[in-house]
Amino acid sequence: MPQQKNELDRYLVESYNSLSTQLFATFLHDHGNELDHAISSLELIRRTRDKRHFNRENEIIENVISKLIFASKHLRKFSAFLYHRDSPRKTRIKDQIESVLDLTQSIAVKRDVKIESDIINCQHILDSKYLPPLLYALIINAVEAYSDFTGRSKAKKVRITAESINSECIIRVTDYGQGIEESILEKIFDPGMTTKRDNRGMGLFIAKEAAEWYGGSITVKSSPVTATEFMVKLPINT
Repeated sequence: MPQQKNELDRYLVESYNSLSTQLFATFLHDHGNELDHAISSLELIRRTRDKRHFNRENEIIENVISKLIFASKHLRKFSAFLYHRDSPRKTRIKDQIESVLDLTQSIAVKRDVKIESDIINCQHILDSKYLPPLLYALIINAVEAYSDFTGRSKAKKVRITAESINSECIIRVTDYGQGIEESILEKIFDPGMTTKRDNRGMGLFIAKEAAEWYGGSITVKSSPVTATEFMVKLPINT
């Protein structure tokens, strides 16, 4: 059993490295505009400073500072998220969930998707090695479910719930988009399986492997009429 765990751990690290690159690209795509705007603003300051447009320059400088602080804050969060695995620690499940929610909130807002959460209890301590990337993969997958969304009667919403029941922590990530076809649903956790245009296909596979690393499980059910729900069950020490 220890050897099997070590092999799985090595495999997850290799896959996680690949996923990290993909996630970083997604994150930069969503936050790169703030940095681009800051650079453009600084260029404008350089061109106009000799014209003594002090009021206008002060306004631009304040705008630049605000956007640089925003971009820097989120890049630091994302950097810590990607590389925390080198020094994993045991923290509360609730804290790990809230950390990922904080990270993904701005990405969802940029895509006009609202994230709602309801975390009940979940004060149990769990190794933080793979739960954050597991959650990140599921939440971003749910947000991206609205990429080609055309339904006007449904709100763009992702709901995350978590609760401790007996000896398990049960986490649900739900979106209300167009659903997943049954033929795809059967192999949704296969490596390389994707319906996205950028052809990534590793996020849900990593989520499944990570859940099993904890001795847990992940399942999915989907209907275009109601919702798509991923459910993660993790064993906890009571």
